[in-house]
Amino acid sequence: MLSRRIWGVQAVAITSICILLDLAGKNIAIALSLPLRLDCGGTMMSAFLLGPVGGAAVGFSAGAIQSILFGGFAAYALPGAAIGLSVGLVLKKRRVHTLFGASSLGILVTLVSVLTSVPLNLLILGGGTGNVWGDGVSALLSDWGVSRIFCVALGEFYIDFMDRMLTVVAV
Repeated sequence: MLSRRIWGVQAVAITSICILLDLAGKNIAIALSLPLRLDCGGTMMSAFLLGPVGGAAVGFSAGAIQSILFGGFAAYALPGAAIGLSVGLVLKKRRVHTLFGASSLGILVTLVSVLTSVPLNLLILGGGTGNVWGDGVSALLSDWGVSRIFCVALGEFYIDFMDRMLTVVAV
């Protein structure tokens, strides 16, 4: 019985630290206007340590807390949950301790992030990405006559790809 209690305390501590890591990363990226989000390191770490449910819980909680404390839209907690769930499921099924495995996971996480964020970007932000760099890519493509959905998707991909790949390798 004691070991379950200790594990519960450890899980709460890991979850809390991972949420704080996501919040700190996101706010640093915003403050420095980086072409990155830096908002899923804690989510991926919790998925690695606690599994898919723990990763989804941290991703969702960090997004919800970010919107409450610092403004934004709570709906963006959904991509965080999807990232945590997908990373946890992949890590549960196979090891990704090689460069190929980590790269494959990074691409998967990027696709999950883009596929869950683009509909929200279109509905909530009118096609913006919430990042000046991603919005710049979208605007450039729009000026070239590219379709709106493709502009938003590539703008989102631009900021998510490098961020997710670096985060997967770091975790």
